[in-house]
Amino acid sequence: MEVRDGTAERLSGDPAHPFTRGTLCAKVNHYLERVYHPDRVLHPLKRAGRKGEGRFVRVSWDEALADIASRWHAMAAESGAEAILPYSSAGTQGLIQMASLDRRLFGSMGCSGLDRKICGAVAAAGLSATLGCGTGIDPEAIVHSRFIVLWGTNTIVTNLHFWPLVREAQRRGAKIVVVDPIRTRTAEAADWHLQIKPASDAALALAMTHVMIRDGLVDHDYVSQHAIGYDALADRARQYSPEQVSPTVGLPVDEIERFAREYATTQPSLLRPLIGMEHHRNGAMQLRTLACLPVLSGAWKHRGGGLARSTHVLQFAALDMDRVLMPDVYQPGVRVLNMRDLGNDLCSREMQPPVRSLIVYGSNPMVSMPDQGRIREGLLREDLFTVVHDLFVTDTALYADYVLPATSQIEPGPVARLGPSLSRLESAGHCAARGIGGQHRIVPTAGPGLGPDGRVAVRKRRIDAASGACDRAPVARRDHVRAFVGTRLRAVELPGGLAAVRQWRLRDPVGKGGTLFRATPRAGARSAAVGGRDPGRRWAATDHGQIAALPQFRIQQHGASSASRGGPVHRAPPRRRADTARGHW
Repeated sequence: MEVRDGTAERLSGDPAHPFTRGTLCAKVNHYLERVYHPDRVLHPLKRAGRKGEGRFVRVSWDEALADIASRWHAMAAESGAEAILPYSSAGTQGLIQMASLDRRLFGSMGCSGLDRKICGAVAAAGLSATLGCGTGIDPEAIVHSRFIVLWGTNTIVTNLHFWPLVREAQRRGAKIVVVDPIRTRTAEAADWHLQIKPASDAALALAMTHVMIRDGLVDHDYVSQHAIGYDALADRARQYSPEQVSPTVGLPVDEIERFAREYATTQPSLLRPLIGMEHHRNGAMQLRTLACLPVLSGAWKHRGGGLARSTHVLQFAALDMDRVLMPDVYQPGVRVLNMRDLGNDLCSREMQPPVRSLIVYGSNPMVSMPDQGRIREGLLREDLFTVVHDLFVTDTALYADYVLPATSQIEPGPVARLGPSLSRLESAGHCAARGIGGQHRIVPTAGPGLGPDGRVAVRKRRIDAASGACDRAPVARRDHVRAFVGTRLRAVELPGGLAAVRQWRLRDPVGKGGTLFRATPRAGARSAAVGGRDPGRRWAATDHGQIAALPQFRIQQHGASSASRGGPVHRAPPRRRADTARGHW
């Protein structure tokens, strides 16, 4: 980051960063245009027209905070603090900003809680049922893989920093296979594209299991040492021969057979599933079934083998999250609402107490949540007091009573954070603590009162909602610093919430050690539970007898949400690409 007279003039990637290698995604490349965008909110705004019109007048911080505090006090006295719903998501992806100070404030007040499992929770549940946790191998180890399956992911477009590792593995001799109903850019760049029907992933995985068991391709030594439930899975898989599954998945029998054999016999083999399966009913069970495959093949034995999905579990496990979140401030028995049901919750006539106030920060539910018409209906309620804390007047903010300005990713104060790589965000360790580092304020805030002390701590003092809540603000800083001790610039034994996660040193054929991360469901349990509840019991392709329709094409263009607003990032690129789906299933 090049800064002159307090203004950031240039942002570039760090070539020495072990994962990004100096490459920035499109959003971050244009991030300074977002920070200094003329439409950015720099002062508190108060609604001056009807909800949805987007007419506001500028007010002072004192006026805005005093009115918000007064209204919340009155609501808490009349209906209980559960009538206030804090609504947030990742925002700038700073750990303290998105998941710490706000929890302390609203937890101590007794506000309604929010279940934020809109992203990744389905996959984590499915993978955890088989592997014990929702993570996988160190992503840099993929260069040692020789058979890579990108399952439900358009990696070139959505995983910019992972794709060079895939190409490096390909240069070393790896075969790249894409399993996706859509003919994406990644599918075109792969060696082999399996264009299956939507929601048939579990059926394909069970057919692969059938072939591996039938043809003697299971690593029984590995399974006997590290898995339970094999016999039950084998009994179930016998019902899913390639001949039976072929019409369901939309692939020829010989292609299913070939895929299963090549996957099982080419080591190290790696599965890379992302969110494609999460978009369908029973997505967790589909991922659970898929996760059985590297256990059956023994792929986990090899450096670069197994399954690679998310590293955030490892990141959080490297921290003392209790010190970050301070769960003791939460009041017992407080209701928790699911963020995806926002529209229904805002419009509910049965909920007691009803949601009387909504505080939205780090999120734009009018464009990111399902059932937008229902959400709009709820936001139009005249008796709903809505506060939005954001950099811009977003689609959601159009319905707000107050819009409070927020800081960008390069403006927070000196607190530790976890998130994407900017030039000042250092890598913290080779594997487990990937992406954890210290974020220092790079430029002054663009408007007055935008820093953490002018935002959360001042709000705490104004609201004074619960005994001791205000006093915790300074303590939070010290706790956060201690929470990050020992996590930087080295691989770590993973303490804290995932005590069962271990690092095992392996040897590859050329004698270089690798770090394999595995988890156990509980102390003393085996590493992978294959079977148990029937992994093929339900999947949408057979339950409903009809495959969900896909659009014939899908346009790729930059998003226009609050996460990417500003300049070229906001506009669609001159050339647009259409990804195609097979038209007749």
